[in-house]
Parts: sequence; structure tokens; C-alpha cells
Amino acid sequence: MIISRRLVGNAHRLHENSFIPFPHCTVRTMNENLILVLLVIAGGSIGALLRFGISMAMPNTGGITWGILLVNLIGCTLITMIFFSFDLSNQMRVFVFVGIFGAFTTMSSVSLDTLSLFSDGKEMLALSNFALNMTVCVGGGFLGKFASSALTSIL
Repeated sequence: MIISRRLVGNAHRLHENSFIPFPHCTVRTMNENLILVLLVIAGGSIGALLRFGISMAMPNTGGITWGILLVNLIGCTLITMIFFSFDLSNQMRVFVFVGIFGAFTTMSSVSLDTLSLFSDGKEMLALSNFALNMTVCVGGGFLGKFASSALTSIL
């Protein structure tokens, strides 16, 4: 992922490909790779447990999966806010963005839920599920960017 300086407000703190944990152009030692893998595992465990807990706490109505929608809203809001607010080390970016948020957000689940609804002949519910998730997730991203700007002005 190449991060555009035009789009990222704190681009001066980032370098090209810094978000990718294993960019092909970077040579790492076996120990450095092992540390990154362990950070992904640790972060992924946290993200998966948070996702499971939130999803289980929300009602299942047999249609739109509200727990997944809430998880995606929280994930999209927080990932954007953290990305634009904090100058994280590469290892911390791998832990937070790849590990925690990689396991926490659930676009693959949204896809599966939407296709399952289509397969069950619930086309309008499937389209509603997809549209609601996309709107909420992008809206959460805007909310996170706004929160980052507010946080930056306070600090």
C-alpha cells in the first residue's frame, strides 16, 4: 500500500510502504520477522476476542447482523483516528493495524452474510445489509478523521 502524501495529513511521519509488515523491498533478519509475526498473532488474538464479545452481545434478528455492523463501525472509526492521530513505530503499526484491526473488522463476514441472504432469496435485505455496512464503515472513517483532527488540535 503506497500512502499518498496528498491524502494523509501526517504523511511526513510515514514513508512509502511503511504500513505493509513485509514489504518486498525490505530485508529483515529472521528475528525481526519472528517479532512481527508474534505481534500479528498477539494483536489478532485481541481483535478476535473483542469482535467475538461485541458480536455475541448484540441481538441476532435473522437478517442484518447488528454485531458485525457495530464492530465495523467501531473498527473503521478507531483505525482512522489512530492512524491520523499517532506516530506509531512500524512494529506498533503491525500490532495495531494488521493484528488487532485485521482480526477485529469483519468485511469477509459482511460478504458472507450478504451472499447468504441473496442465496436465501432475501435480495432486499441483502442489499440493505451491504449498503448499511458500507455507509457505516466509511462514515466511521470520516468520524475517525474528524476525531483525529480534534485530538490533534487539543494536544
